[in-house]
Amino acid sequence: MSKQLIIQLGRLDRNYRSLIPFKYQNHEGKGELSSLFLKRDADEFKDCDLVLVFPESIVLQDWKKANVDLKNNDKGDFFLEAIEKINPEEYLKNPEDIIKQHPHLKDTSFWVVSSIGHFSFIGEHGQRDFEFKNTLDRITLQIYLFLASRHSNDKLESILLDISSGQNIYIAAMLNAAYRFLPYIKFKRFLKLDNGFIKGFILNADPILGGDSSTKNIQKSTFSARAFNSLTFKDSSEMNLLIKTIFKEKTYYKALQNFITEDYFLLHGGLIFTSPLAISLANEVYLEKLFSEVGLDQIIKDLESFFNQKNRSYADDHINQNLVYSLTFALGIGNSLFSSGFIDVLKDKEIIFEIEDQTSKNIKLKNELLDSTCKVLEKEYKQPPRDYKGEIQKLYKKLRDANIEVPKEFLSYANLERKLKPLNEQNLSNKETEEFLEGIENLSSSFPTFSGIVDEWKSYLMDNNINNDFVSRNYFAHGGFEKNLTEIKMEEDKIWVRYNSEMVGDAKKQILKYIKK
Repeated sequence: MSKQLIIQLGRLDRNYRSLIPFKYQNHEGKGELSSLFLKRDADEFKDCDLVLVFPESIVLQDWKKANVDLKNNDKGDFFLEAIEKINPEEYLKNPEDIIKQHPHLKDTSFWVVSSIGHFSFIGEHGQRDFEFKNTLDRITLQIYLFLASRHSNDKLESILLDISSGQNIYIAAMLNAAYRFLPYIKFKRFLKLDNGFIKGFILNADPILGGDSSTKNIQKSTFSARAFNSLTFKDSSEMNLLIKTIFKEKTYYKALQNFITEDYFLLHGGLIFTSPLAISLANEVYLEKLFSEVGLDQIIKDLESFFNQKNRSYADDHINQNLVYSLTFALGIGNSLFSSGFIDVLKDKEIIFEIEDQTSKNIKLKNELLDSTCKVLEKEYKQPPRDYKGEIQKLYKKLRDANIEVPKEFLSYANLERKLKPLNEQNLSNKETEEFLEGIENLSSSFPTFSGIVDEWKSYLMDNNINNDFVSRNYFAHGGFEKNLTEIKMEEDKIWVRYNSEMVGDAKKQILKYIKK
């Protein structure tokens, strides 16, 4: 596949075989379509892929007079003659069989999309009248799914929309589809930084009018669409209903449903709220089933197939198209995270930070995956950076100060604080703390009258004002590293960070609730 893709609306009018003079930069030539000229005569586009989009109604016009005129001129036209012979009802069951004979398709591919409007066809089988009750939204969705299913390969660097055919509803659908396709590619390639993001362009020629033989200049301009930096949907019940409608017969239906209900919110929410350790709470079994055993490409193909069924009544279809776009965005970012280094976080349930500098008072930490991810979030999605490493540094400092020495095993600050409260309050060493507590025990046994007071005093020293529960309001305020939930340990030049497995069940429910609100 090429690095560039041009899309243009296919042409079929009474003069569709005539050659039009075009100019692009310093290249001049002729072509039936501007895109055909560009691919043939402009060096910039010689190796591009070209797709022509045809509405299914394009042949359902009265071509009889055009055929007669051509035959009177001793020319004839095999394509128009083939159209005149069709049975329109049979044609609509599989329009590709006729349209693939279109003379413009020698070196290009094509798609057929639904139509809008009234048409009267006269051919060998008599006259037939047709009314297509589709919508701009539905045609947009079809073109989008064609793109996502067939042209979302990682080699694609730019998509160019040639709108020189004129302004109509199908041109509008192409533009709307590309406006959603660009964000989908950005989500799909979210962490593939080596091949960059896709670019969009508009190609537009001077107005093409009948009888005007002047050269038509073609302009190229930038077309952009930024991917969303917030959750694309929040009502998982509505999304699950959509999934049931489309995928209920698929073997991966349950895995897809589970991904939407929980995993997606943790993956996407963990990024947009800059709380990367939340990603570890996602279920890697569901993700393995969805993105390894089935694959993103297969899911998108199944989605395209559903909306391209020839026998479906689109006029009575109440599916929310925006939810379909949201679903593909969710799948794109889920696949990107699953296919990246974050899979280790999912499996190990922990993040490892390298200690880059220990000379300063505050340790400097490094994690290339998180560092690069945050750069993407800031550059492409305008997500302000969060000092998540600073939170780990502060947590580590509290543990270090409380324990005198670096923790060698996983330990949360809350548990350490509970264990060493006298040390924190009285600045005693571990040995002094043990001697102090031993003295309290001796005092209690020597003066039984005061045992109740002594026990109360001891309890106060050990437990007073210590909260060992997950505090939801602190969670995202501190980049997802709430001190009671987060455990760390250090070995040599690395710090391991994970969540307390005993608390994570209740914490996960509150985190999901926060993300969805």
